[in-house]
Amino acid sequence: MKVTNDEVLQPPIQTVYTDDDGDHRSREDGKKEGGHSPVLPPELEQQIFTMGFHEDEQMVECCNLLLVAKRAFEWIAPLVYQVVIIHSARRWPPMGLKSHKLPRYGRYVHHLLLEDGRQHEYLTHCPNITNLALVHLRDTSAMHSDGWKALATLPLRELSIDIRNLPTTPQLILLFSRITHLDLAYFAPWPWHALDALSHFTSLTHLMMMSDSCTDDDINRITNRIPHLKVFIIVRYVREYKMFETVWIDKLSDPRVVTLTCTFVAHWQATAQGLDSENPWLFAEGVIARRQRYSDC
Repeated sequence: MKVTNDEVLQPPIQTVYTDDDGDHRSREDGKKEGGHSPVLPPELEQQIFTMGFHEDEQMVECCNLLLVAKRAFEWIAPLVYQVVIIHSARRWPPMGLKSHKLPRYGRYVHHLLLEDGRQHEYLTHCPNITNLALVHLRDTSAMHSDGWKALATLPLRELSIDIRNLPTTPQLILLFSRITHLDLAYFAPWPWHALDALSHFTSLTHLMMMSDSCTDDDINRITNRIPHLKVFIIVRYVREYKMFETVWIDKLSDPRVVTLTCTFVAHWQATAQGLDSENPWLFAEGVIARRQRYSDC
């Protein structure tokens, strides 16, 4: 039998495929199964997949990585759904997170901005939220009782909510005592007389409010209720995506007060995604630190 050079040089064809469990298996030219082909270390493979994920407007294409294999899903899903925005001005991730998908994806959500009226559904199925904005909830009496129960169990550190009509159950008061960053600016102009609820936020270090005008007496009425306050932002929101310090309130002597112009939803998202240059809290901290350096000179 004559053997050609091509037949001598051609190695057996190795086909690598992935089964339903996400495991690599190989077979030689479809004739036999069972042998394992060399694969990348799981840590390196995970790094490659996560490097291919981009948290930008092209995320929809990146979400195709979820369909590659079970293990790829476990690596990519926490990145896709760690920040969720359901708002009339913006939806994130771009394909959204419908309520019927919450049992599967809710555990990945750590930052949630919600304008939807079904707060209790999201709060119940997203047990790992650390940063929450309930911008639709201007009348807190409309919150479903299950929503308040779910809210009380969350590991929250940052909160944006209208606190004027909050229920004060022991469980919620315990939750409020753990909040360090409180944003009230979306619900403004803020009535300065409605401040009693701030006394429940005993760990608060950062506060944001909106006001067209205020005095040192107004500031003192708030800061006296918050013993650990380090940053107090008085903000006004604009539609354009920009953030800068703007002085429209004069003669405020408290060095912790920073007057700021920014965009609510866009800068909330930037903060949740870890974009430090677009984070109003960090921006204000920088302003206060510079003031301190100048005063020490």
